[in-house]
Amino acid sequence: MSGTDQVEELQHQVEHTRAQLGQTVDELNRRAEEKMHKAAELVPFALGGLAVIVVLLLLRKIRR
Repeated sequence: MSGTDQVEELQHQVEHTRAQLGQTVDELNRRAEEKMHKAAELVPFALGGLAVIVVLLLLRKIRR
């Protein structure tokens, strides 16, 4: 195998690896986006829970 053939083979391997990495990054980004959407769905419940706690603390302080 000549030096030129080796270089071409390495270039092909690099291109293939880059394509695989691109697919992996795309998949990781997709999963991260799904998780962010799921977390965002929980924000109203968390805020509601926090509001209840604040109200209970205020009621407790007022009664004393």
